[in-house]
Amino acid sequence: MTEYSDFERQQLQAVADFNNACLPGNWVSYKTDGRIQYGQTIGTALVVGSGPAMKAIVGVTGHDRSVALSDVTVIPPQPDDIKDDSRDLPESTAAAGRVREYIASSGDGLYDLIDGHPLYARDLEAVCRAVLDRAGVAA
Repeated sequence: MTEYSDFERQQLQAVADFNNACLPGNWVSYKTDGRIQYGQTIGTALVVGSGPAMKAIVGVTGHDRSVALSDVTVIPPQPDDIKDDSRDLPESTAAAGRVREYIASSGDGLYDLIDGHPLYARDLEAVCRAVLDRAGVAA
């Protein structure tokens, strides 16, 4: 039986945890060259090397080499089991709840600016309140 160091066990556990949470083809974000990129996993995660050189990795579309699991974040699937290529929308009160959770964790202020069009946390909060008010849910 092979004896693994604590570090090797951590790498093997990281692969097992990742493969339980992420199927091949799931969307992930990953850090590369100081930037956040997005892609889909290619196959399952695995370990390469041994001893202190052991590394947990996964292949990701749009990247020419495997990415260390420590640099990868699994993106949760679409809500309500909606397919990525579908035009369906999630249930509105549940969507408003998720947006409010996002606002609570991200805070107030400017969220994005694309071609001179700002998106503020307060804009999102106003839309959430309107949806929840219309549904008769206390905001």
